[in-house]
Formats: sequence, C-alpha cells, structure tokens
Amino acid sequence: LVAERRGVITHLDASMTTRQLVVDLSTQVDATVEGGLLGMALHPRYGLNGESRLFLVFTRALDRALTIASINLSDEMRADLESLKVLQIVPREDGWHAGGGVAFLPDGRLLVGIGDDSKPNEAQSKSSMLGKLVAFDVDGPTSGPVVFSSGLRNPFRITVDAEHQALWVADVGQFCIEEV
Repeated sequence: LVAERRGVITHLDASMTTRQLVVDLSTQVDATVEGGLLGMALHPRYGLNGESRLFLVFTRALDRALTIASINLSDEMRADLESLKVLQIVPREDGWHAGGGVAFLPDGRLLVGIGDDSKPNEAQSKSSMLGKLVAFDVDGPTSGPVVFSSGLRNPFRITVDAEHQALWVADVGQFCIEEV
C-alpha cells in the first residue's frame, strides 16, 4: 500500500507494475502546511478471521484536526468509504507539528504520534493530547486513547522492533536537530 499526502492510497502488486486505487480521501484531507495523510497501518491480524481494517492518521479538511480512523478493505484491496470509523479527533490550531506516526505494539495496541501543534507546554500537560504517543486497544470494548509517552514535539514516524523489544520514534527537533 502506498499513501500519498493528499489522501490517496494505492496498491502496488508484488512486481510493482500494476497500481490500483484503494481509496481517495482527498476531499476529506487537508494536505497544507504539515498536514495530509500522515500515516497508515494494517491491523496486525489483517486477513485472518475476516480482519480487514486499515488504520489512518490524517489532518481533516474541515478544520485541520488530527484524525485517527479505521477503514475496512475488501479482499480486492478496495476501501469501503461507508466503513470509515473515527477513533479520535485531536483539535489543532497552528497547522505545524501534526505528528502522524502510527504502528502496532506487540500486544496489539495501536500507537499514534500526536504533535504539539507548536505549543511545547501542551506536550507536558496531562490535560492535553498534544505532544504525546497514545495507545488504542482497537480490539477491546473501549478503544479510547491512553497516554503512552509525553513531551514530544512532532512524532512523525514510529517503528516497533519486536525482536529487540525496542520502540523507535522519529521526532522533529528545532532548527538543525532531529531526535530519535
């Protein structure tokens, strides 16, 4: 699957010669400033026992709010727009530092990076979702977010190394510094 910032997801076959549209969310996605379709991850059990969810992180066209959602894919890798389900909306004002990194933890929770929206104090505030890594139990009775880590600026990429039990987060620093 290939995600384009403007909100289009396509599927490339194994030979990378055939490209098929999976979904076009461009009317729902704001791709200005640092926004857009920022991340996606297939459920870790995708294809097993009817599991067909693709999880997305994007900035909403309506108001640039960071939107965490799922959408169901068919066996032919086509998205069902009617199945789009919003898990969380995080209001933003500035347009900068959206975050958008997304990955699944070994325990099956969905981990999402949320930027600080250029408000560094919010990253330390327990009453704000800005500047955090949040985890969702997407298979449990409640999928509400739990703060996994705080104090981040713009966690735009997340990788889980299950073999070494390590979590890697790329977080944009100020001016000439990038943080891992």
